[in-house]
Amino acid sequence: KSTKPPRLTDERRMMRHLVHIFSREPGLKESIVSLCKDIEVREVCPLSESQSLAPDQIDELEKAEILISDPQLVGPILTRFKNLKWMQSTWAGNDSMTTHLTAQDTKFDNVMVTYFNLTAELTIHAIIATEEPTFTMTRMADTFGHSISEYVIAQIIIHERHLHCYWQQQNDKIWQQHRGIRSLQSLTIGILGLGNIGSQIAKVTKNIGMTTWGLVRRDLPLHERCRFIDQCRMQSGLDELLSESDYICNILPRTPKTKNLLSGNVLKTCQMKKPIFINVGRGEIIDDNSLVNAIKNDWISGAILDVFNNEPLPADHIFWTMPQITITPHISGPGISSKGLVVTYISQYHKGNIDTQLSRMYCRN
Repeated sequence: KSTKPPRLTDERRMMRHLVHIFSREPGLKESIVSLCKDIEVREVCPLSESQSLAPDQIDELEKAEILISDPQLVGPILTRFKNLKWMQSTWAGNDSMTTHLTAQDTKFDNVMVTYFNLTAELTIHAIIATEEPTFTMTRMADTFGHSISEYVIAQIIIHERHLHCYWQQQNDKIWQQHRGIRSLQSLTIGILGLGNIGSQIAKVTKNIGMTTWGLVRRDLPLHERCRFIDQCRMQSGLDELLSESDYICNILPRTPKTKNLLSGNVLKTCQMKKPIFINVGRGEIIDDNSLVNAIKNDWISGAILDVFNNEPLPADHIFWTMPQITITPHISGPGISSKGLVVTYISQYHKGNIDTQLSRMYCRN
């Protein structure tokens, strides 16, 4: 018996050219139409975050088989997408989707989230499934490595050169030089997570002269390891990585295994070097009280936070008043241009792997 998936019928091929957009990213429809003339595009989206979808908009979304969308928009109404075969996310993370999939009131049974290699361009994807895959979601992880690595190296330079102090001194008209500048070549960065983004951070920091340590899920043969990492450790070696680092940079996604990985007294092992903690992954890696405790006990020197357990960060949160903490509003990986997103989407749309996956899904129905 042939293992090849059945061919799509002409009717299904025609339906495959209908793409729905459910996103607040500007210019997506125009970019798709200009780059791919044979795709029909229907755009559905509330004008503002406070505006609800009209009944006719929900009816239109229920027809979607191929969708480009922001995960936070899809998550709350995920059960309405009865016909969905493939979703191209505009984000790198899947949190907004998996939160709703695992909620107790969801209508999905036996939900499973797995990760697999689909293409060289998009290394990690998620299949969200019951007994059979309901739809495939591809995400934009590969596109954020450069911007997030720029953010990380910028923050390190700002801290090591005391630039934040000079900005305040300029405002106060004070001429004062600060000593104790450390060369980046003398520093070690511990990177928690060596996927696409973590590997790019390793490349940038290594090329500037830093020693690089990386936390990985499993032990890889030498030829498969990131070549910009000097030392690799699995979770059993986390304490050693933390104790050797001058900067600890978290890139890990939110999963049951990563949640609260650094909570409690875990950071006590840092008290010799007193590193700076940089979080561009997910806030749930450490609970807020544990981070405050680590700073107050002088286990770490401070924190540079772009992600939080609760976003937006409440105005009365203690982080705002702690001088050891630098806060940015989840901007380390700014959104790519609509054209860049669409180019990625169309490249996936025309790849044989996507066609095969869609073929299998269509033929189940």
